[in-house]
Amino acid sequence: MEKPILIGSYDPGSFGGVVRHISQILKYSSHNFVTFSFETMPEYLKKLFYLSIYAGIKDNPPSILYSKRYKDVSCIHAHGLFPLTLGRRLKSTYHNPVILTLHGTIFQKYTLEHFRNSGKSKFYERYYRLFEDLLDDVDVILTVARWISSQLKSSFGVDSITIPNMIDTQEVLKSIDHNLFSTFNLTPSGYILWLGARVDAPGCKRPEDFIRVAREFPDEIFVMAGKGISRESIKKVVGYDLPSNILFYDLVGMFGPSKSYSAFLTLVKNAKFSILTSYYEAFGYVILESLTLNTPVIVPDIGGPAEIVNKQVGMKYRFFNTDSLLRKVEKMLKIWDKYKRRNLRDYVEARYSSKIVVKKLDKIYDMYC
Repeated sequence: MEKPILIGSYDPGSFGGVVRHISQILKYSSHNFVTFSFETMPEYLKKLFYLSIYAGIKDNPPSILYSKRYKDVSCIHAHGLFPLTLGRRLKSTYHNPVILTLHGTIFQKYTLEHFRNSGKSKFYERYYRLFEDLLDDVDVILTVARWISSQLKSSFGVDSITIPNMIDTQEVLKSIDHNLFSTFNLTPSGYILWLGARVDAPGCKRPEDFIRVAREFPDEIFVMAGKGISRESIKKVVGYDLPSNILFYDLVGMFGPSKSYSAFLTLVKNAKFSILTSYYEAFGYVILESLTLNTPVIVPDIGGPAEIVNKQVGMKYRFFNTDSLLRKVEKMLKIWDKYKRRNLRDYVEARYSSKIVVKKLDKIYDMYC
């Protein structure tokens, strides 16, 4: 009987791109798996792990403990630093191959600057060195975007294979509850949606760029929606008053955690188009959701979004250049309905459907597990 593959990541109950990626692997792969989540570990072990990073210890106590539990696996597919240290321990003790998928990197220039400014530079410098040491124990590195592979090559001199993030378009369509849309008192195709969803990554999501757009187009309705989003919370982030043509919706507060995602999808589906202003998106799963629902997008020409979007499905503006964004919005306002008449979902399914992407991963598993 085939030994299972250990696949490890973070919180299994979240809606993050990493969790969705893993859930699609579990659903469509021909292999058997055992799963591990860092978030299910006891708090004292999490603290031990972080202390070990600070001390630069590869063989940390939690990975030693969990390696005994998972010794009867064929290999480990790590998504994150703890699963990687666990994989290293399994390999050194039981000779299990290690596959690493990078969904992002803290080594992007702007992200490093943010961590330096936040007073966490020493921790992340240790993180960097530990990560560099651990790469020697990885059999194959996968990335979800070409820019991550490029940065990995320039930072560490190692090669990797790009296998993109994926989406189950039918699952997205089934998640929509059309009855929720009436709660917003909005007109279908009567507003422009910000794809930010959260503002707890200071400077990264750049809501101020979206607000500038709203000021420049006072006759349009703009919507910002997500967990904890309100006029007050956004004002606190940007530090100034907000125009009246922006509407704010705290989706978790309105619908609860179970229905907030469905409510978000209804907003995406009924928007004229959506705008992503973040300058750090490793991949940009929310872009796939927007295109799946036939809503065109405007994104910065950096990172994962720049690799996903072309003229067929949306527009790209020069990142950190609000004037460039304004020009694209002005242009999109004239032709958004032409995009809506296309089948943008076909574009997504041909490139990012779960079945297609998991077949590529299965080939990696066949080779290493």
